Amino acid sequence: MSEDTFNNHQVEFHKEDPLKDQDATRRELFGRFSKAANNFEQRDVVYAAVNLILNAIRQQCPKQKDAEAMFDELMAHGKRTLLDQHYFPSGQRRSVFPFHQVIEPPTIDARPKNPSRF
Repeated sequence: MSEDTFNNHQVEFHKEDPLKDQDATRRELFGRFSKAANNFEQRDVVYAAVNLILNAIRQQCPKQKDAEAMFDELMAHGKRTLLDQHYFPSGQRRSVFPFHQVIEPPTIDARPKNPSRF
């Protein structure tokens, strides 16, 4: 298995983890996207993911009403999964699933640029 491939055996899935039930192709894509997202800000990763969704819908749907319906269906599914699987009814995040995707922000050099000034 290549370094870019999501290895299902590298993680221990919680019985209700939605990633566990995805087919191998979707898990592998998730793993590749996760790796590609390292060293980027979380907000940038989210916007890039949305752009991937929009581009895929645009390519698949020649009519606006079909594109809108597909977008609404995807967002409804995503929201339902997010809230049902990852948050308690109280609004607190559940920490029952390991974080398979941890975005690693770039290292910031906080040292003074001109050390002679200090």
